[in-house]
Amino acid sequence: MTTESEQLEKFFYDYVDYSNLNQFDERGNAVLNERIRRTTSTDLDFRFGLSPTGNDLALKRSSNSIKQSLTSLILTDYYEKVFRPDIGSNIKKLLFEPADFITERILEDALINVISNFETRVNLTSIRVSSNFSENGYDVVMDFYIKNTGQQEQINLFLEASRS
Repeated sequence: MTTESEQLEKFFYDYVDYSNLNQFDERGNAVLNERIRRTTSTDLDFRFGLSPTGNDLALKRSSNSIKQSLTSLILTDYYEKVFRPDIGSNIKKLLFEPADFITERILEDALINVISNFETRVNLTSIRVSSNFSENGYDVVMDFYIKNTGQQEQINLFLEASRS
């Protein structure tokens, strides 16, 4: 005897043609909600603010969650995560190098490497790194698409050297 959730699971995976699915039908609505739940990323908001609906911590969902994860991953050094010393990059150390074309290319390679190795939810389409001499840092523009949804997104970051 299978439970309703097991039947829904089987129906969700066996059902191929979503175009004929009636979203107003109870079963069709359940399948679509399950599909949305499985393809949506959720993460805690690092500002640790309160949720507008109650006394819970605020959450980031879908593309905002992935953007926060990418930013966090980029700013993580090797050996910063206690039980996963392999996660991270030398990007913070590169920010103290001379701001020239060579450092820009090394930064691009480091960004591509860390994202392709540790963020499996996205595919990078382009990364542009340019020196910002007036503010002593680098402007980074990353274009990517989210694998589950196919949604195209962009992140604009400013990376600067800090001694903290």
